[in-house]
Amino acid sequence: MEKIDLHVHYLTPAYRKALLDAGLDVPDGYPSPQWDAEEHVNMMERQGIGAALLSISSPHVNFGKREKARALARNVHEYGADAVRRRDEKRHKMIDLVDAYHGRGGHHLQINCINKEILREAQVHPEKYPTLMVRVAGYVAYFVELSKMVQDGIIARTSVRL
Repeated sequence: MEKIDLHVHYLTPAYRKALLDAGLDVPDGYPSPQWDAEEHVNMMERQGIGAALLSISSPHVNFGKREKARALARNVHEYGADAVRRRDEKRHKMIDLVDAYHGRGGHHLQINCINKEILREAQVHPEKYPTLMVRVAGYVAYFVELSKMVQDGIIARTSVRL
């Protein structure tokens, strides 16, 4: 079974330039590295990772004027989508889902690539799933450490079969 990486930060050339132009060459205390889609795909293949969910690195795109942030956000999303499109045709359904969401005005999307049965099993037997991580409102958390109410909310979300 291939692994799925649910938290990959990427930096497009335009995003990296915008960071540097804004004097943000070390956001979060780390230098802004260069990122290359082909190099990343090669690393994924070496590590047995079949899919990755791309997420722009902090501080995200809203560190300038609103119109510049919108243009940069569009550039970042298109760059990421193009990188995925070039990679593998079977990923097109995920791309279509994200494109449709953003095209209708969405700005924050949480995707957990795990089925409800495993989440329910983790509720009953948390000791079997100590490292199961899920996306929750913009952050990643260990599922078994969340309250039952939050766990139930994650399980209740609409499932999409790709």
